[in-house]
Amino acid sequence: QVAAMDEEERDEGSRAGTLAFFDEDEDKEEEEEESPAKLKDDVRVSVLSCTKQGTDWAYQIKVTFSGEERELQRWYKDVQWLHRSLTRNIDIGGFILPPMPDNPSNLPDLPAAAIIGTEGEAMFGGLNRRHCLRMEKFLNALAAHRFFSENHMVNSYLISPQLSTMIKDQEKLGSGTMWAHLSKVYSDYQLGKIQDPDESMDLFLKYVNSTIPVLKSAYETSSTYIFKCQNLANRYTDVRTELRNLAAVDTNKAAVRSETQMAEVILDISITEALMSLDGALTVAATFSHQTHYFIECKDMLLRRVAVLQALLNATNYLDKAKPEKKEMAEKTKEKFEVQFNSISKTAQAEVQEFEKQYRTSLKSSILSYTEAQIAHGKRTVESLARIRDTLMNQVD
Repeated sequence: QVAAMDEEERDEGSRAGTLAFFDEDEDKEEEEEESPAKLKDDVRVSVLSCTKQGTDWAYQIKVTFSGEERELQRWYKDVQWLHRSLTRNIDIGGFILPPMPDNPSNLPDLPAAAIIGTEGEAMFGGLNRRHCLRMEKFLNALAAHRFFSENHMVNSYLISPQLSTMIKDQEKLGSGTMWAHLSKVYSDYQLGKIQDPDESMDLFLKYVNSTIPVLKSAYETSSTYIFKCQNLANRYTDVRTELRNLAAVDTNKAAVRSETQMAEVILDISITEALMSLDGALTVAATFSHQTHYFIECKDMLLRRVAVLQALLNATNYLDKAKPEKKEMAEKTKEKFEVQFNSISKTAQAEVQEFEKQYRTSLKSSILSYTEAQIAHGKRTVESLARIRDTLMNQVD
């Protein structure tokens, strides 16, 4: 029985001491050199283009900060490095990491060919723009975040012309870090199975779980609408081509040719309308996709918090069962995890409030931009059609 109790205490102690090596990681962080360039307030990132080169994707980005503009080229592999560095090499604890955009090569929503007559380039650019928007939302979320914007790796990614040297240096760091380790140790723990002392966090988890499928459905619906806009523009282009063929045949009939040209103008307007609808839908779809992944990152943050809570519960149980000579060590272990849990909980509470505010603002902004663009284009369309109507009615048969 004594041997069994000792074995149980060793197991409890092992679980309670799972995070003991974290102090070493914290010391390593303090030794890391900071980048001399720092982001300031009002940072704005624009992704100008996204093109596939070989097996990777090249992004042209423009960063505006402190009255200065810089245009840089970044590769998708650079984004993977940045995200991997943020999740492995620093203690993100209760912070919600902005979601990394999907690799464009793995997405089924970019057709190999999306040609719409002479508008082929514009159309393909429109679909390509979705990947630009995804990257843009990720980088702007990092630049605006109170914690990640201060990180030297984020600063270097957004400012430094020479990123390759830093990537090589960071790749030398080990991957056995705090939260990477936690995700493996506590992979069997599921959110909601451990009684959370903070009711607000439990409510937030339920909110996250209920919102993710709704956002996914909205994204799928908007993606369907995007391709309907594409098909509509294709049909308009086909009809316009036939009208041009008709005008070429009726070379001796100026009236027919004039009316045909008017019909072409109407179709041009229709094509533009379809492309405008496509562009607006791209903006909304990118927001739905980005926010879906953001909510998933929220769950990861909650999992990290629950993992620390479980470590605290293990330490408490170990203290209750510890022998007198081990009480002092057990008490210190419990106190350590109490401090860590209180710290991550405080950060998480502030992050949840900021995230909910950001989510509402982002969703409202994208829908508002789409609505205003459609209204403006609608007004231009009505004015153009009115002029064509007047011209046709004033023509002498």
